[in-house]
Amino acid sequence: MVKRPLFSQAGLNNLYTVEPTGSSVYLSAQVCAKGICWYNYITYFFVLLLSNKKVGLAIPLQLAEVDVSSPIEDELTGLSNRRSFDDQFSKDFSLAYREKLYFNFAIIDIDHFKLVNDKYGHQIGDKCLQLLAVAFRKTFNRSSDKIFRYGGEEFIIYSLSKDKEKFYDILEILRDNVEKANMEVNGVNVKITISIGAISLIPPFNEYERYLKMADDNLYKAKALGRNKVVIA
Repeated sequence: MVKRPLFSQAGLNNLYTVEPTGSSVYLSAQVCAKGICWYNYITYFFVLLLSNKKVGLAIPLQLAEVDVSSPIEDELTGLSNRRSFDDQFSKDFSLAYREKLYFNFAIIDIDHFKLVNDKYGHQIGDKCLQLLAVAFRKTFNRSSDKIFRYGGEEFIIYSLSKDKEKFYDILEILRDNVEKANMEVNGVNVKITISIGAISLIPPFNEYERYLKMADDNLYKAKALGRNKVVIA
């Protein structure tokens, strides 16, 4: 019987194939430098051959998607994307907890960005996101600074440091620069502001979800205070 590739994506054919040979199952695997792409809910059946009897026990396994060939860069802004954040955040947080480092973390949201899209159109809205990404890179330009487009108009910036940094001051400079910026897109002047929720501590607990929620709570406080604010703990 002809081999059937279970995984096929961008040149990753025949990574894993199941080839029935008589009453047995032959599982072949090839190593690929790019990694292995799993598709959601692919079911494997491992056949147990009991002695010489052709009796098979089918055991279905459901594998979660781990698509390592997916891009880790946001196509629109060129920043790291949500998948990249999910891959790195927990590891970096655990490192900060273990080594007693400051974890400087900020969630940034564009204020009333839906109104920008509604008024000027998504093309201009997209251009604003690109210009904002440039502003982020200019302000946080060290190799240790990590910048992500978390989703939509929400971004995350974080870094680890041995000493207490003036994280609030840097975020305030960023917020002020964005407020004063005159974004000209296709002859249209667009004004936007950002709200920032941040936290800069040596993590007292090894629970990254809790740390994320603390920053998110501060973002909501910034919005409740009228937006265009930085709230940090």
